[in-house]
Amino acid sequence: MMQSRRDFIMGTACAAGAMVSGCVNFGKTAKQRLLPPRIMWAYLAQHGMKLWERRKHYTDLKVDESMWKSMTDRAGEVGVNVFVFDLAEGMVFPSHPELAVRGSWEPERMKDEIARLKSMGMIAVPKLNFSTSHDHWLGKWRNYLSTPEYFEACRDIIRDVAEVFDESPLFHIGFDEENFAIQDVNRFEYKRLRTGNAWWNDFLWFVKEVEGYGMRSWIWSDACWDKPDEFVSRMPRSVLQSNWYYRSEFNPDKHEGRTKKRLETYAKLDKHCYDQVPCGSTFVCRENFGLTVSHCRKLIKSDRLKGFLMAPWYYRTQEDNRAKIMESLDVMGEVIANWKNG
Repeated sequence: MMQSRRDFIMGTACAAGAMVSGCVNFGKTAKQRLLPPRIMWAYLAQHGMKLWERRKHYTDLKVDESMWKSMTDRAGEVGVNVFVFDLAEGMVFPSHPELAVRGSWEPERMKDEIARLKSMGMIAVPKLNFSTSHDHWLGKWRNYLSTPEYFEACRDIIRDVAEVFDESPLFHIGFDEENFAIQDVNRFEYKRLRTGNAWWNDFLWFVKEVEGYGMRSWIWSDACWDKPDEFVSRMPRSVLQSNWYYRSEFNPDKHEGRTKKRLETYAKLDKHCYDQVPCGSTFVCRENFGLTVSHCRKLIKSDRLKGFLMAPWYYRTQEDNRAKIMESLDVMGEVIANWKNG
């Protein structure tokens, strides 16, 4: 197939951007990390709950064994090939065991589950969130934001996770919703955020730390919404992007404000040569995930479209959420089947 003039120009620009941003080879490291599937069908499972300050009193892991088994079995059946653990307090960090709650999985238990998922055709990927709107799981260390003590604790935790998820090619580090509005809505007792150079300095520190283990940093793309030009000038092309939008109307001209910006971000990221894993959900409406796939498949250049992420946001992986969890997986199965048939 003859390459169009636009594709040639954009491909050349993207190659130059990748060189400037210092991309690394994520396919092979000393630990022989796995290669991601060509198209990732990723499922976000909430393993921990301490992502909001108003949930600070949780003392037990909110994961039912029966529900976890049903969820993972169904994920394998419908074609999920990347399973994302939203860890928070869900795993015991050997360097900081004080962050665990009753029932948090020990590293060996987590390794056993990673191996089980692999036997079912799924790569296990860790996720933590270092946004100041989602970092209550860090305990006292969140109060040392951007200090040497903060970085030391985060370095220890990243090392612990990288060693347990020792074949994962990816590490999701969050970084969404760092603003006062979301902290107001969720009744934070005190508010903290980084802006400007403070945000970029911390963020790039985390990217470098993760890449040091041969893992690719993966983030939510919120920071692109309000300052897109600054974002594309400073965000390394090596960082995998997940923009997210959960409604059913995908025409940006029918929206305004931040909703319009969210929808326009898919095209903005593609124009500036970022690899993307768009995120959909059943949280607002059942049809969103399928519409996200259809919309982004047409919009994003195929070699930069790395897959799709389902984030159902049911919060607790417990029996009382069984219907919501299974619905989100059934929706994924329908979309995956249509993709293969189309």
